[in-house]
Amino acid sequence: LGWIGYDQPRHVVLELAPKAPSFRVSLEVAGATVAEAPSTAATTATTSQLRRIAAQRLRLEVADALQKVVQDSPAGVPPPSSTPISAVISRAEGSIAKDEPDVVALRATLEAEALLGVQLPNYARWGAHYYRTLRLMLLAERRSNFRDQALQHFGRDAEGRDALFEEVSNDAEMRFATLKAPEPSLLMPEIGSMALGVPVAVAADAAPPPARVLPVEFMRGGGCFA
Repeated sequence: LGWIGYDQPRHVVLELAPKAPSFRVSLEVAGATVAEAPSTAATTATTSQLRRIAAQRLRLEVADALQKVVQDSPAGVPPPSSTPISAVISRAEGSIAKDEPDVVALRATLEAEALLGVQLPNYARWGAHYYRTLRLMLLAERRSNFRDQALQHFGRDAEGRDALFEEVSNDAEMRFATLKAPEPSLLMPEIGSMALGVPVAVAADAAPPPARVLPVEFMRGGGCFA
């Protein structure tokens, strides 16, 4: 499973062949088994559980669709196709999980960001990188930004409450938002010129007012799309 955050759920979908033999699933942390369950203890899924299974399958199908686009067009040549993304959106719209909050958020991200990122010249500028990053975050159930709706619930626990990651993330964001910006260290000097051989002082253009907090200073460079 790789990296797992404190309080953060992870979901694993195992597809079995018909009449597959029984098996046992174990979870090990640092070499110690902390939980296990045999397949013989499984019960028939309820309607609610079936919707959750469908939601997890859609998450994985989106990851596969993103990978398909990048594989076929690593850097925009040949032009990327939106077909894999459009197809998974259609499957999500017809799924029994279409009204699940995470599926609604997933569709919103695909429609607002993924379909925009696959267009030229967006794909060559930021779309290919965005596709690779979004795919990895969906597979690992991690949140890499504050923009994509499909990733926001990954910072919460199984009950939908803010988990440890969310608390630390919010605290770090607040500290950054209120951190005093550094004082300017390079001031524009006065510019001297000559008029008829006589030195003349010419006032430089007024420097912009210094930023009061760090986010303002950071956004002068355009910030970060992701």
